[in-house]
This record gives sequence, C-alpha cells and structure tokens, in this order.
Amino acid sequence: MYQEAFLQNFERYCEEQILPKVSDYEQQQGMDRQLVRELGQLGFLAPNLPKEYGGIALPAPEYGEFIRTCGATYNSLRELITVHAALVGESIVRWGVDHQKQRYLSDLASGETLAAFALSEPEVGSDANAVQTTYAVKSDGFELNGVKKWISFAGIADLFLVFARNAENDAEVSAFLVDRNTEGIHVDPIKNMMASRASHLGIITFSAVKLGKQSVLGRLGSGFNCIANTALDHGRHCVAWGSVGVAQAALQQMVNYSRRRKQFGQKICQLEPVQRLISDSVIEYQAAWAMCKAVAEKRQNKHLDATVETSMAKVFCARVATTVSEHAVQVFGAKGISEDYAVSRLFKEAKSLEVIEGTAQVLQNMVALHALHTFYDKNWKEA
Repeated sequence: MYQEAFLQNFERYCEEQILPKVSDYEQQQGMDRQLVRELGQLGFLAPNLPKEYGGIALPAPEYGEFIRTCGATYNSLRELITVHAALVGESIVRWGVDHQKQRYLSDLASGETLAAFALSEPEVGSDANAVQTTYAVKSDGFELNGVKKWISFAGIADLFLVFARNAENDAEVSAFLVDRNTEGIHVDPIKNMMASRASHLGIITFSAVKLGKQSVLGRLGSGFNCIANTALDHGRHCVAWGSVGVAQAALQQMVNYSRRRKQFGQKICQLEPVQRLISDSVIEYQAAWAMCKAVAEKRQNKHLDATVETSMAKVFCARVATTVSEHAVQVFGAKGISEDYAVSRLFKEAKSLEVIEGTAQVLQNMVALHALHTFYDKNWKEA
C-alpha cells in the first residue's frame, strides 16, 4: 500500500512540478542542482537503495513503474535517476565495502551528492571493454589518466564512477570512485544534442589524478566483467521502462490532438488512417509494458534469464517508443516537426533510447546467442 501511494505521489509531483518546466529545461540545456536536492528530500532520487541508506528498497516491478513515470514526464529526468541511482547507486550497494557504502549511499539518496557513470570514451562506446583511460599502480594508491566522453550529468556531478585499464596490464580493467574536486580533473560541457539536452553531458579529462587505495570499487580487475556489466544491466532495465514511458506520452499526445483537430469537416480521430496509427500504437505500447512487467518480476525473483530478457526488453521497448512517437508526429502533421510541440521532442528522445546502454545491434548478438542455445533441439529432424 505504501509503495502504491509513493508512486501516486511521484506521478503527481511530476505532473505539477516537472512537466511544466520541461520547455525551460530544454532551452537552458540543463536542470538546476536544486531539483536534485528536492528530489532527494522527497525520497524520489534513489528509491531503489536500501532503507538504511535513505531509500525505500523499491522492488523491481514498482521501480520499473517509477521509471516509466520518469520517461513519460521527461527523458532527462529518467536519465538522471538511471545514472545516479541505478548505474552508480546499485553498483556501490553490490560491490562497495562498508566504508564506501557509509560514505556515499546516504548522500546519494538525499541528493547531497550527485553521481555520474564514466565509461564511454571518444573512441569507445558499445565496445565498453576497450577503454583507453589508464591507471598506474603507485605505492600509496593509483594515478588516473585519460578522457571520458558522453557522460551524463558530468557537468554537475560530485562523484564519478570511472572505468580504467591497468597501464601495465591490458587485461585488467578496474572501477574507481572519484570525487569531482580531486586535482587534475577537468570537465567540458557537450551542448546542442538532439536529445538528452538537459542531461549535462560532458567530456571529463583526467590528468595525473591521484587516487587513494580506498577509491577502488570491488576488486582490481573486476571493473568490466563484474561492475560495468551488472551496472549496464540495471541501466537497460531503466531504459526499457523509460521507453514505455516515452511511448505512453506520445500516445497520449496523439489521442488528445486527434480528438480536437478537425480536417475534411470532421475530427481526425474519425479518419481511418489516423485510427490505424492509434491502433498500432496502443497495441505496441501495451506489448512493451507487459514485457517490462514480466522482466521486472524475473529480476525480482533473480531468474537465470533475467539479464538476457532485460536486453530483449531494452531493444523491443526502445523500438516501440520510436514507432509510437513517429506515429504521433505523423498525426500532428507539420506541427509534429516543430519544436513548439512535445511530440517532436518525444521522437528524438525515443530514437536516442535505441542507442544508449548498448545499441540494438550489439544487444541482438547477445539475444541471438541465447536463442541458439535455448531453442536448440538436438533431436530435431528436417521434415
């Protein structure tokens, strides 16, 4: 009952406090830091974190609905929660030692600290295991050198989860918790993006950054196979649910506009071509939502197929968001390609969801390998 009330309160907050400001955020190309603190004070910044650190331990199905509301409201809000609470927060919960949990998690929940996930680089995207940022082992810790790019909320984050390769051992990738104020860190903003305009994307340069031994998250060498992979799995779950939210918003825009707009002497919702677009959209939306619910249940129950089915959901739901938002643009006609209307933003946001947290093409390889194993029948005979 508490979780249901929490989700209702969050939906009301988004409708009253976030949605009216979306146009301003888009024009400013950023959300102010005070919003992060407000979300934290209200318990909306990291509800997935354990209760002892200020979260409410929201289960996967309810957390998914929470993220759906984020996506339906504003994708940059969804991106904020995904990066801060899922990619970084969940990583510290899973892999952090006690002093790291005590130092960071409560501040992440309250909004006192904002976290960013620093994996991508100028030449490294989907091939995340190929990071070129390096660390050198020193007697008192480590020295970090390299460049990260396309880092969401790099512009205002206080804490970076950074992935780097051992300068003397290419096979070893490790993860580090790095405070922004550490000497040798420089951040350049990335502006005028097609989507994620308010996500404070940035380029982070690390120049001879000195880190203590306590900065390592998990074990040395576990940065990619353990930490990055599980973090990206959490991220894909959020992107899938966020995609459902974007599709929901586009469907609502389409329906509302079609019931008011008149052409050829009647409301366009009465026209068969428009009804076909609406019908296709609602079917796709409902299918994506159902898929996310099923995957969330498997994640909650720690099902063996939860990870690969999360990737399936990410691929499918992002495509649904693109399809539904494209249909919405079509229904709006010329207005749909004007930045004065929300459907234009929703279409661009949907397309970006097909790219982030692993492109559809990369994830399809993983899904195909799973299918080739799961559906193979060694006793099958060609008819």
